[in-house]
Amino acid sequence: MTEAATSGSARMRGIGLLTDLAALPWHERPPLGWAAAALSLVTGRVRRALSRCRKLVEAQPERLDLRARLAVMLLHAGAECELQAAVDHLAPAVKRDPEHPHLRRWLAEALVRSGMPEA
Repeated sequence: MTEAATSGSARMRGIGLLTDLAALPWHERPPLGWAAAALSLVTGRVRRALSRCRKLVEAQPERLDLRARLAVMLLHAGAECELQAAVDHLAPAVKRDPEHPHLRRWLAEALVRSGMPEA
């Protein structure tokens, strides 16, 4: 099935991912491109949303809030080879906001899935 013709389950997966991302704090105003990434998630185009989020992070690498969102998307929809990238994006966000339970949980998940024995 192509991304142009998304199924209901793809839309539900995208909406579920968007719901998870809503738990993350924005430390600044969301960039304009985030609306397009969110719309891609709502319509079930997770790969397109991932691509858009990567471009936002490339344009603004200092934005830890964007990097954390990219990491969560990589955990949910990325390939296993991208788990280290998820760890690399989440670690600085957890360092900035160590008491945030979702950030810590996602970092622990990324560490475990990437081969670390205990997160």
